[in-house]
Amino acid sequence: GRLHTEEMTIIPVLDDQGEITHFIAIKQDVTEREQLRLELENSQAQLQDILNHSSACILRLRIFADYTWRYEYLSAGCEHVYGYPPAVLMENPQLWTSRILPEDLETVIQPAMAEVMAGTQEKQLQYRFRHQDGSVRWISDYGTARYDAVQHSWTVTIVATDISDRVTREQSLEQYRLIVENSTDAIMIKDLEGRYQLINPVGASYLGTDPGAIIGQTDQDLLGPQIGGELQARERQS
Repeated sequence: GRLHTEEMTIIPVLDDQGEITHFIAIKQDVTEREQLRLELENSQAQLQDILNHSSACILRLRIFADYTWRYEYLSAGCEHVYGYPPAVLMENPQLWTSRILPEDLETVIQPAMAEVMAGTQEKQLQYRFRHQDGSVRWISDYGTARYDAVQHSWTVTIVATDISDRVTREQSLEQYRLIVENSTDAIMIKDLEGRYQLINPVGASYLGTDPGAIIGQTDQDLLGPQIGGELQARERQS
């Protein structure tokens, strides 16, 4: 009672006068092949749906020995990362490099291309890109490369993500660290148990040691039960 899919080829048979006398029909059960085709199409549709809804830009390009390249695929996420639709980038391959800050183009992108041509198969890098809206974004690229001996070119697949928020947070934390370390005042942070979570060099000098030896310790650990206990009691009352 199961339905089958059949493929039929009909061949006409001619007599000596060129008239059709009869036909030969060849039938083949292609149920399994058709099922595989439908499953493949469904898998491809699911993959394309994932790619189209990803905030990352997934692209494949072919780099030639003269340092020119041609895009072969750009996901919809490229517009989120770069600000330009895939069709615009595909039509103008030089648009991407024209929006990279010149310093990063020279010190990051060009050396990375040279490494790929020298045989590097995996590469991760970060660079600044001027988004379509004019803002400067930090982009992280992870790429894999494969050499094509027939076309004397390199096929490179890249996953590009916008890491601007992360870089901004890291830069803010670094600025905060520099302010704390270079302050002429004693700066310290303790948890609810009285353990030091942060202390700058000036604060550590009052305790006669360096910051690394203080982190995780309490005043009682550092100054003894009596003096340290009195300090902790005052802090709890304040």
